[in-house]
Amino acid sequence: MAKAELQKAIAEERSSDRSSDKSAEDADGLHSQTRDELYETAKDMEISGRSTMKKDELVEAIQQEEGA
Repeated sequence: MAKAELQKAIAEERSSDRSSDKSAEDADGLHSQTRDELYETAKDMEISGRSTMKKDELVEAIQQEEGA
């Protein structure tokens, strides 16, 4: 297999891995947000107790609410 074909195959595999695992993408997206951004998302979702939550707690609460 030529180098270019191998690189293309690797890129396609990585792309399919990402698209098949949406929950991992969502988690990565949430972790890349600031605590204030997460707080606003939690506020929009009407998650109670959000004002005292740390960043990781907000991520978890948002994930749970989205899965509910």
